[in-house]
Amino acid sequence: MCCAGWNTLSQSWLLSAGQTIRAAQDLGLHLSPRRLQLSEIEKEQRRRIWWCVYGLDRVLSISLGRPGATNEDGCDVEYSSQVDDDDLEAYCRGKIKESQTSYMCGFVALLKIYVVAGKIVRSAHSLQLLRDMRKTKAQIPQVIQHLDVMLEDWVESLPSNVKYAANDAGNPKILTLCLIAFFVYYSATINLRECMDLPWAVL
Repeated sequence: MCCAGWNTLSQSWLLSAGQTIRAAQDLGLHLSPRRLQLSEIEKEQRRRIWWCVYGLDRVLSISLGRPGATNEDGCDVEYSSQVDDDDLEAYCRGKIKESQTSYMCGFVALLKIYVVAGKIVRSAHSLQLLRDMRKTKAQIPQVIQHLDVMLEDWVESLPSNVKYAANDAGNPKILTLCLIAFFVYYSATINLRECMDLPWAVL
């Protein structure tokens, strides 16, 4: 994971998509911890570790235009609780509730756009989709239209402190999460538009 720098993206993709993801899956981090006999804080830590690994894989996949190493169909981990790390112990003890103004709120928003972006990357590289389109002759596949709706739904569902983070100069952490999230959003939008521009009707 130390290779995850802008000058070593290709090496980062190999490490993230290979060793890091496989190690996390070997530990069962891609499965919901609710069934495990662990404390609540340990369960939450497993969720956060998995989603950090997932996020690294996704952002490298999007940046390089390569398939990701993970598939949401084989993962049933809940999103991380919207509670900052410093407050996690108190939250797990039931002393405080989730907050829409926490930094983790921005992290969860980032995870959600990673999921959508991952689906778009898979569609862009899907040979099965191309084969299906030869049969249906549709102008734009239904799955592509559905992904476009998912992108718009993501923007609409953003918490206000994330969506308008640029207006709050005193909160640099949430601003950073906002910038990364919209970088992924616009990258995914470009990838989706490229899918839409393919000559589906003549494939």
